Amino acid sequence: MKKNILAENMRRFKTKNLNEIGNFHDPRMSSGNFDHLTPNPKWDINVNYVQIDTNFHDVTMQKQGTLDSHFLEEVLGDLEAYLEDQNITGDDGHPSYDITRFVSDIKLDCEIKMGKDEIDLTIELDPDGSIKYVDIGDEPLAEKYGITDESVMKHLEAKGI
Repeated sequence: MKKNILAENMRRFKTKNLNEIGNFHDPRMSSGNFDHLTPNPKWDINVNYVQIDTNFHDVTMQKQGTLDSHFLEEVLGDLEAYLEDQNITGDDGHPSYDITRFVSDIKLDCEIKMGKDEIDLTIELDPDGSIKYVDIGDEPLAEKYGITDESVMKHLEAKGI
């Protein structure tokens, strides 16, 4: 037997008119555009490489992939492993030399592909992986596709970053 959900809800709320329950109108829903609720499926942010400075030299890692929370965890893990490899310890477990440490934020060189167009952007993260800022390199091209700093931030948030 097929359930009548409307009738069930009317019985549940003891009303003859669902509008008596409260105003459920959400103006964001009126347009039929639900892009603000989910990540934009039309584009992804692709990472070309990762840059960070240490107290001894600059490090550029050729790390490519689609930017999401799993990719970011992998990058942070690789950076931590790099530091461990650089810090040689003696028999006592203490560093034998000066400790290599990061002295800058993490910069991700990225792009968004839209057909034949590529929109360059840089995303800077603190050492914990929190976003500090987004810089779109090709703003006129990005505007053509409706991509702004705000839409990139929302996209990253929806991806778990």
